[in-house]
Amino acid sequence: MFQESNATLTRSALVSNIVNDLNKTQQKEKLLGRIAEMLERKNIALEDIGDIKQVSLYQQMYKNADNEAEIQDLAAIQFSPKWELGPEWPVVQRGPVQIIEKKRVSKKAKTTFKKDVIVPDAQIGYYRGRDGE
Repeated sequence: MFQESNATLTRSALVSNIVNDLNKTQQKEKLLGRIAEMLERKNIALEDIGDIKQVSLYQQMYKNADNEAEIQDLAAIQFSPKWELGPEWPVVQRGPVQIIEKKRVSKKAKTTFKKDVIVPDAQIGYYRGRDGE
């Protein structure tokens, strides 16, 4: 008889666990729906989220117009954008090292010529009067 009542308790405990799990699953789905609505309101696409750091769920009590207490469920999410993790494409890598040899400059032989600079008079042929002369 003890085994039968124990089996009955086990079955009832199993049924209550299943009901609790269903309730938790429904709550999780409801929560995920609220988070999705929150992201949609803020114009944040799911593709732009890189890493979710923290999700906070809490409640707030307030009094309505009839002076009755009401509970409001609140959710906060901390995440990093996808671009914070780095680009998806391969970044620019350093190229291979190229060794460039120095060109040897040889000294020019000294010449006996002297340098002369001849500058022409820039006004010749440019000064003309109104009549062209």
